[in-house]
Amino acid sequence: MKRLERVGQLLLGKADAYLTVDEAENFYLTRFPSTFGVSVVTARGDAYFFTDGRYLEKAKEEVRGFKILEWTGWDRLAQEVGVSSCL
Repeated sequence: MKRLERVGQLLLGKADAYLTVDEAENFYLTRFPSTFGVSVVTARGDAYFFTDGRYLEKAKEEVRGFKILEWTGWDRLAQEVGVSSCL
């Protein structure tokens, strides 16, 4: 079972999404090394990786299975992801 599928299974009936800012967890999910990132995996099966301008272009080249977005704050995350609760 793939990493994103495992997270999706953990979410069932518990939350709308899993969100992490932890560097090690972000690397586990995305396989992308960075000192800043926010990963979100939704129960719908969507995956988002938000990062700052230092990593944006490289993340777009290397990260697979995630929509890559520039971090501009929590409001943007809520707008893009559209969830009401996170684990």
